[in-house]
Amino acid sequence: MTGALDVPAARLLATTLRAVAHADRLRVISTLHGAPATGSALAVALHVERRQMLAHLRVLRRIGVVNEPDDRGRYALVDGGLDRLARLLAHD
Repeated sequence: MTGALDVPAARLLATTLRAVAHADRLRVISTLHGAPATGSALAVALHVERRQMLAHLRVLRRIGVVNEPDDRGRYALVDGGLDRLARLLAHD
């Protein structure tokens, strides 16, 4: 750890931790690490209601881990998004 966080950095870290501290969201990240997928395909694969899956995807998009869906409705991980997330969580 490199020192105390200022208030904006602490809020960002808290928001990010809340976003990824959910088992289904971690499973989405893990699944998308393999290949892009539609919200419906993710819901089926992870046994989650489609509505709930879309809510998880919105949260992951908001923190910059998942892209907006492409023209085929597939979601993918943001290039460098996991690295940025890891640096934030490591407080570098």
